[in-house]
Amino acid sequence: MRYLLFSIFALHLLGAGAQAVQVINEPMDMIVYLVNLKNTGYADVDGSPYAEEQFRPATIENETKTRFIRLNTADEVVEVKEEGKVMQLRLRENLHLQFTNGPKAEMIVKMHPDGEGRSKLMVFEKMKSVEDHTLYLKERKKFIPKKAKEAFQESAKARFIDLPDTYYITDFKSNSPNLLELPRKKKAFMAFFGTHKNAVDTYIKKEKLDYKNTEDLVKILTFFFENRAS
Repeated sequence: MRYLLFSIFALHLLGAGAQAVQVINEPMDMIVYLVNLKNTGYADVDGSPYAEEQFRPATIENETKTRFIRLNTADEVVEVKEEGKVMQLRLRENLHLQFTNGPKAEMIVKMHPDGEGRSKLMVFEKMKSVEDHTLYLKERKKFIPKKAKEAFQESAKARFIDLPDTYYITDFKSNSPNLLELPRKKKAFMAFFGTHKNAVDTYIKKEKLDYKNTEDLVKILTFFFENRAS
């Protein structure tokens, strides 16, 4: 049944005008790549959809083989470079990616609502464990389409803009598999802690912490978890 479903999936892609499909049948569960990926929709655009332009060595799931990947954070796409070809990794829930040089970031794929409330697979950076919960970071970019020329105004090129990074934590309020987004605005951030918001606010001021800094955020969350039962 798995191979029948894959054949249907491949035919669907080819019928939709996608590139040829290559199957890598390795320890990963039938990971599928779309061969010769091209960002044809982003011609003549300022900026970049990538977290980093260069491909970096990484391992995928439990593979021992090192592959070269990069993250298209605007489209939630992981690109893999194999023998000079750029391919797209087929994402699935809880897929792990581990960079092996430079900042040894661990990335994980989670199903999460996008800006329009539609659930989709997204790539998060796994940061720290706080008590029994995990803190994640999401780098974000947005595509701004080309603006048509208007009277007395020049047309504006299409471009990518960087959005503020967002922190998430595993759902400690309902124990669901979803991630909770930590608000970026101070008032909403304090409200996130419910009846403990005043205690958290006092702690932040006393310790002179910045909730937008990862290390300080870990301290704030640790304080909250240690004191929320009281």
